[in-house]
Order: sequence, then C-alpha cells, then structure tokens
Amino acid sequence: MLEVVMNKQVDIYIAIATSIFGAVLGLLLAKLFSTDSINEGNGTSITQTVSINTINNNSSELRKNVQQETELFMFIGGLFVFVGLTLYGFFRTAILTSLLYGEILLLSIWVGAVLRSMVNGRFKGVTWSLYLLYVVAFMIMYFVAVSFAFNPVHAPENFQYAEQIINQSGWSGLKRYFLVDDLLWFSVHLFGICALFFTFWQIAMSLLHIVVAGNSISSGKPDTWIVKKTAKYCTPWSNIIFFTLLILLGGTMVSGIFLHWMQYELPVLVKEIMNVVLHGRG
Repeated sequence: MLEVVMNKQVDIYIAIATSIFGAVLGLLLAKLFSTDSINEGNGTSITQTVSINTINNNSSELRKNVQQETELFMFIGGLFVFVGLTLYGFFRTAILTSLLYGEILLLSIWVGAVLRSMVNGRFKGVTWSLYLLYVVAFMIMYFVAVSFAFNPVHAPENFQYAEQIINQSGWSGLKRYFLVDDLLWFSVHLFGICALFFTFWQIAMSLLHIVVAGNSISSGKPDTWIVKKTAKYCTPWSNIIFFTLLILLGGTMVSGIFLHWMQYELPVLVKEIMNVVLHGRG
C-alpha cells in the first residue's frame, strides 16, 4: 500500500488541487444560481432551513407520488457503461484518468455548494456535517480504488502493456502476450470497472438531488423536473452503506485481490474449516 501511495504522489497532488478548485467552483456556482424568495412588503428574505432528513422525506414522497421515467435513466446509464467498457481496452489510461479526476471535481463542486448553503443558513444540522465528511471519505476511497485499477496488486504479467498492445495490434495481438486463463482476470477486472462507473453514476444523481432539492425546499419553490427524476436516487443514509460496499467490491475486483482471494485463499480457508468440522481442533 505504501509503495502504491509513493508511486501516486503526483496524482495525489493533482487530486488535491482538483478538489480545491472544485470546492471553489461549487461555491461560485451556488452563489450564481441561488435565489431567495423576497417578501415584497417588507423586503426581507424568507428562507426555510433544510436538513438532510427533510430532503430524504421529500424525495420519499416524490417516489410515491410521481411516476419515474426509469427507462430513460436506465438507457443513459446502460449506454454510459457500454461505451465505457467498449473503449476501455483502447483508451484505458484516458478513461481511468477522466473517471478519477471527474469524480473528484464533481464531488468537490457539491461540497463547495453545500458549504455555501450551510454558511447562508439554508442547510442546518449535524447531519450535513456528517454527510460532508462521508463525501470527503468517499472521494479518498474512490481515488484509492481507481489507483488500483491503474496498478493492480495481482495481475497478468503483461497487463501494464495491454493498452499499448491492443492499440498496435488490435484484439488479435493480445493472444501473443496473454493466456486463455487470463480472460477470467480481465473479466473480473472489467466487472470492477463497471462497479466503479455504476457507483459514480449513483452518487452523482444522489448528490445532485440533495443539493437541488435542498435549495428548492429552502426557497419555497415547487419541485423541478430534475428533482422529481432524481428522487429515486436519494436515500442518503442507506446510500452510505451501499456506496461503501460498492467501492470496496469494485476496488478489490480491479486490483485483482478479489480473484486472488477466491482462487487461492478461499479454498484453503474452506479446507481448514472442513477439517475443524470433521476432525475437531485437536
């Protein structure tokens, strides 16, 4: 792990710079698009304080009362994954770099927007601070997971050259450098990439709903189209568990740890358990 961190020093510095830029951009965008309801009689601003639970309850009602166009989101999500996986072999480095810094930039913008709303008194409550801390922790976990996709712990011998090989010789060139048994590793690796893409999509929609719905509720405005369509993604507290598990699963799959454990460590563990069950600890 320490070796991976040392090799990624430049990426870490870029990630920190990107997160700072994103947070500042989020502050500016929140200020640009924020609107307060003005009482024309006395000129005072009417702002409703919003908590995470307020948004959660509102999204729950929307899910009950509004017919979701799930087909549209499934199509967009499916297209996103399909295109990503199709191009992954030829543009692996570019895709992983975009995924890494795109996620950091997006979440940093969200953090900046939420911080501004908290300072202005729109968003209040300890739950906002807790959720902000989780989003920051999520960024770190996601950074580590994508870093493992760049440099897996367990991988076929020539994996680091796969992108170069496929660009020079196409898919047919891979057979000169990889074994048939390596196909299983590549399949698990791609499933891990898919999990990371899926997690990115899910948290992006969830955080988008939280910040947009929160400002709509605070200003007393009716729910917009985007609030209604992203309501199904907003289950903040269960998402913490769900996203964390997805990150762990995706990270272990892209790193090769999952397959290595399944092939080498799990059989030994099962054998030891069976020996204890059949013959006891003595």
